[in-house]
Amino acid sequence: PLNKNYFKLGSIAILGSIWFFITTNFVVWLMWDYYPKSFDGLLSSYILALPFFYNTLISTCLFTGLLSILSNLIQTMNRKTDRLIFSYFLKQ
Repeated sequence: PLNKNYFKLGSIAILGSIWFFITTNFVVWLMWDYYPKSFDGLLSSYILALPFFYNTLISTCLFTGLLSILSNLIQTMNRKTDRLIFSYFLKQ
């Protein structure tokens, strides 16, 4: 079985969301003419994107938790079916 550090997994999920927020909003500010090409324009692009960041953060944490639970469930099912298959072949 895999040893999971849930604190590390959660930290990586949150840091990934922050990195995504920083890079995508910087590229929007840099590539398109939605905001002025100044520090105030860059700051505006980050401030106006905060509601989207909130949703990204929630969905990232939700899906990280869900996939972690599903991974544990699949590992448990694999152990049980392995024992079942192994015991079946030993009887023959």
